[in-house]
Amino acid sequence: MKLKCSLCGNVFSGDYISCPKCNSTLLFEYESHDYREGLLNPRFRNTSSIWRFNLLPRIDYKCIVSLGEGGTYIHKSVNLPKYFDFNGEIYLKDESRNPTGSFIDRGVSIIISHVKCRGYNEVSVISPGNLGVSVSAYSSYVGIKSHIYIPLTIEKGKLYQILMYGGETYLVRDIREGLYKILRLWDENRVYPILPNNPYYMEGIKTIAYEIAESIGIKSTDGIVVPMGSGSLIYSLWKGFKELYELGCIKELPKLFGVQIRGASPIVDAILGSEEYRDEYIPELFYIEPLNKHLAIKAIEESGGYAFKIEYSEVLNSLKDVTRLEGIFMEIASAASIASIRYVLNKFSVERIIAIVTGHGLKDPATVREIMYTLISKLGVERGLVKGLGRTKILILQAISSGYDYGYSIWKYLSLHGVKIRLPTVYQHLKELEVAGLIHISTKGGVGREVTRYRLTREGYKILKALI
Repeated sequence: MKLKCSLCGNVFSGDYISCPKCNSTLLFEYESHDYREGLLNPRFRNTSSIWRFNLLPRIDYKCIVSLGEGGTYIHKSVNLPKYFDFNGEIYLKDESRNPTGSFIDRGVSIIISHVKCRGYNEVSVISPGNLGVSVSAYSSYVGIKSHIYIPLTIEKGKLYQILMYGGETYLVRDIREGLYKILRLWDENRVYPILPNNPYYMEGIKTIAYEIAESIGIKSTDGIVVPMGSGSLIYSLWKGFKELYELGCIKELPKLFGVQIRGASPIVDAILGSEEYRDEYIPELFYIEPLNKHLAIKAIEESGGYAFKIEYSEVLNSLKDVTRLEGIFMEIASAASIASIRYVLNKFSVERIIAIVTGHGLKDPATVREIMYTLISKLGVERGLVKGLGRTKILILQAISSGYDYGYSIWKYLSLHGVKIRLPTVYQHLKELEVAGLIHISTKGGVGREVTRYRLTREGYKILKALI
């Protein structure tokens, strides 16, 4: 195996993280005898992980670090062809089924195995999300310390994962600052930097192409729809398909379609010749200067594909619809791929579309909240009101709907459900719900006194139905 610079073309052997001459991405090149050995490694014939493939970096078997990555499900869509008025087939390669919930585990398994084999005790990474999660998990598993640099815009779901896996986190203002810090750690302390243009990492990612071809085959009339961040995923897929072609495992090559969200679209802008502003709400897809932009463009052009820019609102609608139609809950990057299918079909003649589901939707709770606010607003309820309702107020609405219609009975209902508050506090909550228009008050005469009763308004019923 040799490492060849993707830009200047120089060939190297040794432990390099980028080209020592021009600092560009290095790519593994395999010798003719590597191809003669075939696609599958007989040593791992009883596993479904990525390590069963033969065209991977040569790493001592004792150093392999695996959590069961790879072998993910390829889902044949039942409802999306009709949704897009498409007579062909649509498949979803569901990478959310990897150990930490994203495709990145494939690359990190190989790079952490390499790090372990080379004797490094610490690694570092700058990541707005999934890469940091995966590095934290795999490095902790083998006792390697991880330094995870994260921007302020990181999604909380991904931050929680990093912390739970044991990564040591540091906040940075942006990707560029984090990149500077991890490269300085490499220069000064030999802390191995993990970037999405690392050749070991990209070799793991390309196995998605192997599995697609293995499951359903590949034809020139196929279109692979891929979300783009750093550009590593789309080029790694292209590298994988070209290797399969060299092996004779496939007779044709597919078209690759790269997708980014408008406002976070530096690769698409480079292809289409326009400049866009940065949008802070899409951290996982945004890189100021994607490390593999030139390779992403190369993959799209060589494959005869195209690049598409999708509106954020379209992606939210796509996420909601595909979850309902196909039973797959994906993160926003994946939903961008689904949203772009309509544009692919308008511009190209394809018989099958394979969309890459890069990660699980539970990693991105902010987007889920955004969709829920949209759904609730259709019921005529103000977004700010919904955001302000805590568990206690929701329980009070439930109590009233269940017949607990006066203050003391509501207080008892709350106590039975684990909410221990004073009776005056209950009345304060009731007053706030009345002001919000979710309950109304009626006073009825009792034995020697008046009793205040509470009822849900029409809006109260609507919001309770939306929230439980």
